Amino acid sequence: MKKLKSKKGQISMEFVILFAGAIAVATVAGYYYLMSVESSSINAKNATIKVNSAINENVLKNVDDVEQVLNKWIIILKKYLLKYISQLFHYYIYNNYFIKFNFK
Repeated sequence: MKKLKSKKGQISMEFVILFAGAIAVATVAGYYYLMSVESSSINAKNATIKVNSAINENVLKNVDDVEQVLNKWIIILKKYLLKYISQLFHYYIYNNYFIKFNFK
């Protein structure tokens, strides 16, 4: 403690150098900490973007699959509905079978 203070109450040169070194180390450590935080946030952002795009692709694929299934069912229903309607029409025409309404 004798070296740190002189008789006049001034701070010695060793203490100033030690204090400046501590400030320099804290500054460098703070810089690297901020850089790691920034890179971590960039990595998190990129991971979020990748997850969102994967989810969107999966949703779009599922929507396309559902659309294809619905289109196939629509085609099948149209085919059989038209076939059924045409059979009914031919049945009524060829057999002279018309619906008669009884009005009283």
